[in-house]
Amino acid sequence: MTETPSGSENFRNVALGIAAVASSILIPAAGLWLADHQQRDEINKEFVKLGIDILSKPPAATGKPDPVREWALQVVDRYSEVKLSPAAQQMLSVQPIVIRTVSIPVPVPCRPKIGPPPDYPDTDAKIEAAPDLFEKTKLIVAGRLIRVAREAELEAVLKACAG
Repeated sequence: MTETPSGSENFRNVALGIAAVASSILIPAAGLWLADHQQRDEINKEFVKLGIDILSKPPAATGKPDPVREWALQVVDRYSEVKLSPAAQQMLSVQPIVIRTVSIPVPVPCRPKIGPPPDYPDTDAKIEAAPDLFEKTKLIVAGRLIRVAREAELEAVLKACAG
């Protein structure tokens, strides 16, 4: 014999069904809206770039209003957070926007990636513990060879940092 679901179980099942349907509709719709919004923003940005490019060129010396320049002014004004004043619009209709790029070199610290120092075999303790002069000399020579290799590595890093 099957049990009939209680009222809370029925409510839970209905709520889960509604949530499943809503999420299968709302999540894709939100994604489409966001993609559309981003695409529209990108198109608007390109229109503003085009408008500024037009306004950066000197107007034609015909003495008549230039319809392309007027269009560019409207585009820049429409997509700008701060609207152009009538005086600014009048000025830009007869004068080009002057765009200058200023490059300022900024020193960037060189932070080379070098490994930890090697374990040198010629420590005081190891030399003192060596049984004879020959073994002590071998430790000192091995330490010197490792130091020469490490110095060459550090010199290459410093040279790379210097440019």
